[in-house]
Amino acid sequence: FAPSGSRPSAGPEKYILFVGRWDMRKNIPALMRAYSAVSREIPHQLVIAGRPADRAIDLRRTAQELEIETKVHFMENVSYDDLPALYSGADLFVFPSIVEGWGFPPLEAMACGTPVIVSDGAPMGEVVGQAARVVPFSTDRLSEG
Repeated sequence: FAPSGSRPSAGPEKYILFVGRWDMRKNIPALMRAYSAVSREIPHQLVIAGRPADRAIDLRRTAQELEIETKVHFMENVSYDDLPALYSGADLFVFPSIVEGWGFPPLEAMACGTPVIVSDGAPMGEVVGQAARVVPFSTDRLSEG
C-alpha cells in the first residue's frame, strides 16, 4: 500500500506505525512481539516503513513466526514527500529503539499530531520530553504502553 491523502491507500484503516531503518538497534522484533501480544484486542494493523539495513534482520520471518503476517505491512523506501501522510494517518507511532544518535521519526510523528511511544533508550527521553510516552524497551512494557 502507498500513502495517499491522510491514510495509506488500500491499506488498513487503523494502524500503528514504525518508521526507520530495519536494523537490530531499532528493536523492531520487540515491537512485533508487543504488537502480537495485543493484536487480537485492537482493530489496528502494524505498518513498518523504512528500508533494510545492509545486514537487515528478517522481519517478514519474524511476522510469520509470531503468526501476524496478515496484520503487518512492510513499506520499503517511502519517499520523504509521503511521510507526512503516513504519520498523520497513524493512530499511534512507536519507536522502540535501543540507542539513537538523535531520533527524528518520533519528532516527525509528533509534528503531524500523532501520539508517540518511545523506548527509554538513549537519548529518546530527552528528545520527546513529556510530549510522548516513554517506556522501557522490554516487550511486556512496550505492549502495556
